Amino acid sequence: MAKVEFTDKNNNKVKVETNNNDTYYLGYLDDMNYQINQRKNNAYIKTCSKLFDKYYDGTIKSIWNDISREMYKKGFNGFLWVRKDDTSEVRQRLGSRIKEIRKHEGLTAKEFARKVNIDAGNLSRIEKGQISVGIDTLNRIAGALNMRIDFVPRKETPTPKEEKKEEYNPQSTISIGKNSDTVEELERLCNQKAKELATNIDISNQKEVSVPFWTDDIPSELICVCNISLDKKGTPKYDLDFSQSTM
Repeated sequence: MAKVEFTDKNNNKVKVETNNNDTYYLGYLDDMNYQINQRKNNAYIKTCSKLFDKYYDGTIKSIWNDISREMYKKGFNGFLWVRKDDTSEVRQRLGSRIKEIRKHEGLTAKEFARKVNIDAGNLSRIEKGQISVGIDTLNRIAGALNMRIDFVPRKETPTPKEEKKEEYNPQSTISIGKNSDTVEELERLCNQKAKELATNIDISNQKEVSVPFWTDDIPSELICVCNISLDKKGTPKYDLDFSQSTM
């Protein structure tokens, strides 16, 4: 079962560890979900965990789509941002590299697992980046591949200021237009806001930032999710995903 917990003193940030060891942080406007959780026997944690078990398919889109929609239906506050823990990407890169070198050495997965003295199923999960590797096991894997574990410098060492920018987390709902606006008008407003965001935020150390756009009415409706990323030249670009709209 996915592990869910509130992680900050304001109780509006949640950490989720999925069944395949991906880790996400969900950000909320206030502590409403925490208050419901306290009053109703961990209702938020239980519901969130079940929905991740049911709908999470390894992509952030499944969180914005099915999980977000079902949480909203069950009366919980919708999240403002979702951020994937970088360690999962490190596991995937490391696992892919292990598999690449193993194949280059002409070793089957079964042969290599026996050589390293680990279960073949665990080797498969390591190569897919699904589980973390202890330092002792990693050292045996490296040795068997005629490699060594070492610390090497990155191409660029970020300054403390840059490291802070990497933690970009919108802290308030981005409200645009009214429920009664036409589709064309909402699309125009969303594009205008997306261009502004893509110009003004720094995502140089992240692959993508996803920001939901809501209407300004009460109750508010989710219009779309703005996904901001960098192209091959490092220029910010965006796309608007209207498939998740609750309107």
